[in-house]
Amino acid sequence: EENPPPLFPQPPKSAKYERIDWFLFFHLSIGLLWLCAAFLQIYKHKVGGWSFEREEHWKTHRWFGKVSLLIALLHTLMMTYITFENPVKQDLMIQVGYLGMVIQSVILLQRGFKFARLTARSTGDEKKRFKKFHEMSMFQLYVKTIRGSGTIRISAWLLWIVGQFL
Repeated sequence: EENPPPLFPQPPKSAKYERIDWFLFFHLSIGLLWLCAAFLQIYKHKVGGWSFEREEHWKTHRWFGKVSLLIALLHTLMMTYITFENPVKQDLMIQVGYLGMVIQSVILLQRGFKFARLTARSTGDEKKRFKKFHEMSMFQLYVKTIRGSGTIRISAWLLWIVGQFL
């Protein structure tokens, strides 16, 4: 009886460094997508960012917000996978810290999209309040997920690439 194919590509079972590269590649790729998508959402949020027509602007912001949500979920899933797989055999306390970041990310994602839905269904001062909660939740999510060892690794990776050409 054959086993079904895995849901995600499996890391190589060989050398330690190949496994770490596999995890780094997927985390880095999804992380870069998240950084770009979240930055665009924040940058283009201002009126006139997506469109000067108010309705078109918010329609585009909502649509791209759903794309950003998918990317953020993938990034959070990858963070969770790396935390439990622990490819570099980090201390338990470091793993607990990473798990805390994953939990915070999930909470902020849930809050951000809850307040986005409430903003769309509200009017007046209530709409302004929910919109501000949505903005703050998503900005906190962005800041929380860009800090950490991933930032250090991408800096080292970029320096390595530059070093290949110098």
